[in-house]
Amino acid sequence: MRIFIISFLTMVCFYCEGVTYYVDTCSTGGGDGTTPDINGPHAAWKNITDINDLAPGDAVLLKRGCTWRKPLIVGASGSPGNPILYGAYGTGPDPVLNGASLITNWAKADGTNIANVYKTYQYNEPNMVFFDGIFGTKIPALSNLNGVNQWFWDSRTLYIYSASDPNMAYTSPGIETTTIWWNGIFCKYSHIIIEDITVKHFKIDGIQIKPNTGNGLTDVIVRRCRCTYNWANGIYSSNNDNQADYSVSNVLIEDCIFDYNREFGIKIYEYSNNISVKNNSVHHNGWIPSSPWGRHGISVRGSTPARGPNEVIIEKNTVYNNYECDQCPSPEGAGIQADDNAKNIIIRYNNIYNNEGQGITLNVANNCKIYGNLIYNNGDGDSSADSGIMLINSHHNSIYNNVIHENRKYGIYVYDTTGRTTDTVIKNNIFSKNAILELRVYPGAQNNFTSNYNLFHHPQNDSFIEWVNGFYSFSQYKTVSGQDFKSIQADPYFIDPNNSNFHLKETSPCIGSGTDMKIQVNYDGKPVGCIYNIGAY
Repeated sequence: MRIFIISFLTMVCFYCEGVTYYVDTCSTGGGDGTTPDINGPHAAWKNITDINDLAPGDAVLLKRGCTWRKPLIVGASGSPGNPILYGAYGTGPDPVLNGASLITNWAKADGTNIANVYKTYQYNEPNMVFFDGIFGTKIPALSNLNGVNQWFWDSRTLYIYSASDPNMAYTSPGIETTTIWWNGIFCKYSHIIIEDITVKHFKIDGIQIKPNTGNGLTDVIVRRCRCTYNWANGIYSSNNDNQADYSVSNVLIEDCIFDYNREFGIKIYEYSNNISVKNNSVHHNGWIPSSPWGRHGISVRGSTPARGPNEVIIEKNTVYNNYECDQCPSPEGAGIQADDNAKNIIIRYNNIYNNEGQGITLNVANNCKIYGNLIYNNGDGDSSADSGIMLINSHHNSIYNNVIHENRKYGIYVYDTTGRTTDTVIKNNIFSKNAILELRVYPGAQNNFTSNYNLFHHPQNDSFIEWVNGFYSFSQYKTVSGQDFKSIQADPYFIDPNNSNFHLKETSPCIGSGTDMKIQVNYDGKPVGCIYNIGAY
């Protein structure tokens, strides 16, 4: 596998010679936007739509504490060394782009024979309804509308339940519906920085990074943003117009929060290359109730080998409580999934727990490395594939120096139905107290398979490894497979696993029992040195 470096050196000189513009909902408008004043010829712009004619090096700053109910369209490119910045100024909470409309003209729904039902004209059915910021529940029939924060739509009429007049009962900010705006921030140009903005309640994506047809896109940084309760994805990167020469490249997504988005928290899709996803919190995404395919916290995939994302680093993220839909086929609902033709993906130093599906899945993803991760308590127990790490029809992948603890079925599950699962390397991992099996290797997945220098701890019973079609104790497995002769069966002696502290006690048998996997630092960022431990520390 190639060693690759994602570089953003062209972005280091921030708006050196550009103009800084200000946007404030309290402005009287009419100014040129070059000061934060709210009156006068140089007053801040009032509306997002006032932003225009930007040049490389310019900055647009949105006033903290303000909300705009329209999307932000990135309308021009910066240049190498002179990006265009979209950010925030002032004090208070980050500025908000809110894709929902406030609904105020409610009337009692007479003749429904249901108490406490109100209605208003709504031409299109909304994707989502919020009651003072609380996500509402769609009810399948008007006759069932009888609880707080419930809604129903039919024949261009929106009905809600409210114990009193909703015009008075909901004022912070009120009842909101998503029916109009598609993407919160639409970035189709290069050399752009987007930071310190909250994006919520849009019909598709919170932030979409996608070039115009016939163009590529490069050098985009998204940092310290929050994308929440968007109907599709928190952030989406793609050029899916079947144009291999026009990729999305050199994108950095860091220090953001992606939560409660209906599909994926982060979706890296077709022709996306040299992408870094770093230090983000990704949780409670994928709550779509039914779909032919499930959703994941972070997803990297392409529809064909030529379109698959390439050279993506996913590191130091906290990924938890992402869902698999109730009617999706397994394996879905992973914390992180490299899927369908992704290649050269590095997944390292992430904290991955309590996801309904797998912690990490590689599904037709090749030449990937998974190392230094904490992966625990994943799976809801309903899927036959629930595991800390699962490989499916994928080749030339390496898994090492991970902690894989108390996942609800398997530690690592290596699966094959096509003969493509080959050259899997598993070393220096701690397998600890996973519910059914610590390691499961499906028939066909054993081709050029290597596993060694691991620690296995399974006090539940003696037979905790499946090799091809048999279930074995540790000693039996070593004999029939020829694997793991330098591995250990013992308690790893974590300091406090019940509180997710997987550091090793001084007496741990993991210390010095690993092999050199060329890791420079451990999960804590400390140099590894010349003593090679099993696990992430």
